Amino acid sequence: MAQFTPYLYRLWEKNKKLRKKAQRLDISPQSRQAIPPRLRSPEKGYGFIRAKGLRGSALLDWLIRLDGIYQDNRVLDFINFLHEKNIVDSDHNFTDRQGPLVDLTNEHLWTQRLAEVRDLIAQGKTEWQACGRIAADWALGKTLEAGARQLYERLNQRTEQ
Repeated sequence: MAQFTPYLYRLWEKNKKLRKKAQRLDISPQSRQAIPPRLRSPEKGYGFIRAKGLRGSALLDWLIRLDGIYQDNRVLDFINFLHEKNIVDSDHNFTDRQGPLVDLTNEHLWTQRLAEVRDLIAQGKTEWQACGRIAADWALGKTLEAGARQLYERLNQRTEQ
């Protein structure tokens, strides 16, 4: 794969800094509005983030004890909910499942990025150049090459299907 122009590297670094700035809580609404919409949100959506010290086994143990004390069907319903939605597994450990809305949001973001890549390809850019440009625009990946590689692999994965 070919190297990218210095302009794309500078654009990627600038956009990465803007995305990081947009994630800060102390930023004013006016400053946040000045940041392009594609850089205001994280690169990938994550549903909720559970507390670091919270373990599924401890939570379920506590809920089972509550059920024994109060004998309320709502406690059992909550335990069943955790299992049915695959929030906890059969060993009572949390899974990494984030929920269907987060999955749809992430898929929409990838579809939007790939549409932009296809537009650039239609304008005469190579696949790799188009992926590099969109990776720089969206500040994707830990490096510009990694972001472009993600797009390139997704683009070719879609065309193979």
